Amino acid sequence: MKTYQSDILIIGAGLSGIVTALELLDTGKTIIIIDRDVEENLGGLARWAFGGMFFVNSKHQRRAGIKDSIELAKKDWWSFAQFEDNEYWGQQWADQYIHLCTPHSYD
Repeated sequence: MKTYQSDILIIGAGLSGIVTALELLDTGKTIIIIDRDVEENLGGLARWAFGGMFFVNSKHQRRAGIKDSIELAKKDWWSFAQFEDNEYWGQQWADQYIHLCTPHSYD
């Protein structure tokens, strides 16, 4: 059996995992990233966003007449995420992201 060793293990090679890895590499840490997808799909949902940002009910959306809400964003996310029924921490992270993305990143 082959074994690997690193200073940091990152689960998920989406945007946040990749950015975290780059920041840690800059500090001299060794990194292992584990992702559920194949290598060609590295980047997770960020690959499909084409540089877009996820905000919920922002001023720009309201000004453009786009109806959005925490509830709608959560419904959309859950329909795409394919969470397992017992996937507590993934759902908790997504819920926090939905609630905090606009005030913490947009505002």
